[in-house]
Formats: sequence, C-alpha cells, structure tokens
Amino acid sequence: MIQATGLTKEFSHRGGTVVALRDATLTLPKGELAVALGPSGSGKSTLLNLIGGLDRPTSGSLSVGGTDLASLNHDGMALFRREHVGFLFQAFHLLPTFTVYENVTLPLVPLQMTQQERANRVTQALDRVGIAHRADHLPGELSGGEQQRAALARALVNSPQVLLADEPTGELDEVTGEAIIGLLEGLSRESGITVLLASHDRRFRERGYRLLTLENGSLVGDTGSSAPTPEGDAQ
Repeated sequence: MIQATGLTKEFSHRGGTVVALRDATLTLPKGELAVALGPSGSGKSTLLNLIGGLDRPTSGSLSVGGTDLASLNHDGMALFRREHVGFLFQAFHLLPTFTVYENVTLPLVPLQMTQQERANRVTQALDRVGIAHRADHLPGELSGGEQQRAALARALVNSPQVLLADEPTGELDEVTGEAIIGLLEGLSRESGITVLLASHDRRFRERGYRLLTLENGSLVGDTGSSAPTPEGDAQ
C-alpha cells in the first residue's frame, strides 16, 4: 500500500537547511497498523504529511496505493488526498458552529453524489465510531473522546485506503485514548485500512504494533510488518 524509498524532506531556515526527514525507506502493506514513535522534532509529522500528500519530498520516491505521488500536479494531489486518505489530528479541528453531522459531511461536499448517498455515508461513518446519537450536537456539547470520534468519522466518510493519525490521543485521558486506539485497530484489522499513527506515547511499545522509531529525522528502528500482505496488495 505504501512504499517509500530514500524519502528526504529539507526546509530552508534562516539561511540554512533543516533536514526534517532523512533517507527513510519503508513499506506498509494493506491493513497494517504502525506507530511512528519519537520525541517532538524527530520527523513523525513530516513522514505523515508526505504520505498524505500534504507536502512533497525533497528527494526519494513515494508510492501510495500504486500512485506515484511525484507524478501528481497540485490538482492531482488534492484529488488523491480527497479520494484515498483520511486525517485524524490531536486537536480534532471540528468547526464549532457546525453540528457533528455537518462536520462529518464536509469531505463529501466536493464529490458528485445524491443527497441520499451523502446522508448514507455520513450515517454509516457515525455508526462505525459509535456516535450516531450525537449527530445533531455541536462540538462544544461533546466530551473530548466524543469529539475525537466525530473527527474519526469525518476521516472515514470518504472510505480512505490510508488513515493518518497525528497524536490522536494527545488531548485525551488514558481510558478514552485506549478506546480511540481500539477503534483504529479494528479499522485496520476488519476493513483493511492502512493506519499510521504518530505519537511520543511510550505505551505503544507494549501493544504489539509495528513500531517505527524516529530520531532527529532518521528512521532508526522498525520492528517489521505486523499485517499479512495479500498477493497484489504490496504496493
């Protein structure tokens, strides 16, 4: 599903160059759940941004679902993100004046579909994360865990092949965070979605997931694939 070779990202900074990610090579098969571990500034978010098409590498190659991201222009990259990638963030990023239902609908607005098709997708996504009963509520009326579930429904409503989660438990208490991680684990196992989390939470070392350890922009550790790779799904 995800194939990166020699992936490097550099930024110009005060007349110099900062290497945010250096020569990262990895393969994540379909249905993999992997956790990128490392302190702030280690390159975790940069890796997610590159895989999600939010940024472009300085060098190296990157293929997601068989699509060479380097071959896409600006519009092509936007279409790739819209059709293939779901994003989940630490701060939820729900629009405060929109209901949960309206927030989850947003990724579908650019897509050509009937109102009924749109409604069915939103309802299915809300059911999937166990928050359909909160559809008419505003984000401010929800607990932190409910807000993250709403954000997860929004990330899933376009039926992505890849789900990228940047510190998804960072604003949650331990019990609520465990529930969100359980949902993500179920998505990878039952739906075949490739899930990549970025976190500095050391608890993930105890859960048996594939761990990608980053330090100072370098991928210094990889515990290996934890998901079977069906024939034909390696790209």
